[in-house]
Amino acid sequence: MHRTFIRWSFSLLAVLFVISCTNHQNNMPNIENLSEKAQNQLLRVAESMKKAGDCGTAIKFYKDIVYSEPQNSQANIGLAQCLVEMKKYSEASEVLNHFLLDQPHNTQVRMELGKVYIAGHNPEMALNEFILILSHDPQSTSAQNGVGVCNDFLGQHQKAQNSYYKALETTPNHHGILANLGLSYILDGKYEKGINILEPLAKRFQATPRDRQNLALAYGLSGNMGKAAQLFRIDLDDTDVRTNIAYIHVLQSSSHASKIEAIYPGSQKPEAISSSESPQPILPSKPLEIQPLSSNKTHIKKP
Repeated sequence: MHRTFIRWSFSLLAVLFVISCTNHQNNMPNIENLSEKAQNQLLRVAESMKKAGDCGTAIKFYKDIVYSEPQNSQANIGLAQCLVEMKKYSEASEVLNHFLLDQPHNTQVRMELGKVYIAGHNPEMALNEFILILSHDPQSTSAQNGVGVCNDFLGQHQKAQNSYYKALETTPNHHGILANLGLSYILDGKYEKGINILEPLAKRFQATPRDRQNLALAYGLSGNMGKAAQLFRIDLDDTDVRTNIAYIHVLQSSSHASKIEAIYPGSQKPEAISSSESPQPILPSKPLEIQPLSSNKTHIKKP
C-alpha cells in the first residue's frame, strides 16, 4: 500500500512539473503541446480529486485538459460535474453546450447536460435534451428515464410513469427506474401503488439506507407514521427519526415543489417549507438522480 502511494505521488508530481514548466508569464496554463500520455495522467489525477471531493483542485486539472484538447469528452463531463457540485450550474451548462457545437450527437455529453439542467432547477431545458436524444436513439433507457424525471418535476406524473414503463420494457427490473416509478406514484398521491414498488426494493439484501428512507417517506406521506418511524430507525437515531417524522407531517400539506425538494434535495427551490418553519430533514439523497444505466439487473417482479 505504501509503495503504491509513492508511485502515485511521483506520477502526480511529474504531471504538475510538466504544467508548471509551460505556464505563460501571466500564469495562464499553456499545455497545447502536452502529450497524450501526460493528458491521460492529468485526467486520472483530476478524476481522483473529484472522487475524493476536492472539486476545486479537480476543476483546475480538467480545465488544463480541455485547454489542450477541447473535444475530450471525459474531461468536459468531469469539469461540468465538478461545477455542478459547486453549484455553478450556468458554467457547467456552458462547458457542455460549447462541446456540443462540434459534436451535437454525442449522447453521453447531451445526457450530462440534461442532468445539469435538472440540478440547476430547469427541468424544461432538461426535457428538451432527453427528447433530442430519443429522436436519434429511441431505445435509450437513460433518456427515457430522464424524460420521466423531468415530467415528475413538472407535475406531469402520468407522463412520467409512462416513460418509466417504456424504459423498463428495455431494461426490466432496473432498480433505479423502479425507484423513480415508485416515487412518481407517491408524488401523484397513489400511495398503495408506490409502496408496492418501493417495498421490494427496500427489502433486498443489497438495499441501501436511501431505499429504506424512500419507503419510509412514502409511508409517512400516506399517513402511516408508525411504519415510517420503524423504517427510519433502521438507519437513524431517535432524534433524527423524530425530526423526519415532524418534517413529513409538514410535507403532507405542502406544495408539490416542497415534496420534490424532499425527494430530490437541491432539485427545486422549496416554496412552502423553510428552515425557520420546520425541522431540517435527514431524508434520502437524490433518489431521483439520473445515472447511466448499468447492465446489472435486479430480480424484482415488474409491477
